[in-house]
Amino acid sequence: MSRIRKDLPGVRSEDGLSLVEIVVSMLLLAIITVAMVPLLMQGLAQSARVSTLAAATQLLEQQMELLRATAPPCGSAAATSVVATTTDSRNIPLAATRTVAACPSSFPGTIKVDVSVSRTDTNVVLSTASTLVYDPS
Repeated sequence: MSRIRKDLPGVRSEDGLSLVEIVVSMLLLAIITVAMVPLLMQGLAQSARVSTLAAATQLLEQQMELLRATAPPCGSAAATSVVATTTDSRNIPLAATRTVAACPSSFPGTIKVDVSVSRTDTNVVLSTASTLVYDPS
């Protein structure tokens, strides 16, 4: 390396870095770090939203599995009810709501069931799913 430096015109052969060079490099590093802070904060906020959405999707999947295991009661009219509540890892309350359509006019038939999961503090729907449940009776 020193041989290359000696061959270049205008380059002194002094080894090491001066205090000014170190301060300038630290300043550049600080500017880059400060520029990255908003990106880091945005990533943390997005991670929190994804965590809540994952909890809502898990609750929705649990309700769909319950529907597959046991058919909903077939009433004379459509029914909407809150069937489960839970909180995610950040203690955001979630509620699963099941809407059962009217019974089929002839049997055997299918019943349309809609399940949605929403935040109970803001009433924002996070996840929804629909399925048809076979009703042999």
